[in-house]
Amino acid sequence: KDGAGSYQQAQDQRGAWDLIWKVQVPLKINTFVWKLLQDSLPTMLALKHRGISSDSFCPLCNSDEESSTHLFLFALLLELVGMVLH
Repeated sequence: KDGAGSYQQAQDQRGAWDLIWKVQVPLKINTFVWKLLQDSLPTMLALKHRGISSDSFCPLCNSDEESSTHLFLFALLLELVGMVLH
């Protein structure tokens, strides 16, 4: 049963990757999205997990660990706030 679930998950991920690479945007955008979804951006948390840094807190907000998700959501929030203020 576990093998079938793993196979289906792998197939679902393959479909997502195929979709990312087929979108007609500059290659650097595809690459960034791929790295974001793989959680391979050099965030403070990723650097801490790799033993490169001892601190994992976000230098922008200092209230949460800087992960790919945190940065993405923080950037969206800043954009929304900027849109409201203008």
